[in-house]
Amino acid sequence: MFIRRYSPKNGRDVKFSLSLPLPVSEDKDSEWKIEMESTGMSPPFKQTVYGVDAIQVLEMALMVLRTVEEKEGLELPEKLAESLLRMCNFLEAYSRISAMRLIRGSVGNSEIPLSGPGC
Repeated sequence: MFIRRYSPKNGRDVKFSLSLPLPVSEDKDSEWKIEMESTGMSPPFKQTVYGVDAIQVLEMALMVLRTVEEKEGLELPEKLAESLLRMCNFLEAYSRISAMRLIRGSVGNSEIPLSGPGC
């Protein structure tokens, strides 16, 4: 389970929980789902999000979460927000390099730049 806590605001201590992505059924082509639930909001937020695979359902759940954050004016604790931003920047750069190395390996010795426009 994923849990996100927000800075207390107006006396509210808000927390969101997202389940791990789960297949809806044992069928190989099944949809996937994530259960979302809040505490500290009135009324409480509870929703099931569906997607074609685990990655899509996680992306959809995060989009719903961002929408609720904006609507409710929820903010992450300042130090956590700064740490997450640094981590996201690192992961974005690392993902690009890893992806390019995978592509380079799959297409032979062709020259693919690891930096510059589009990377």
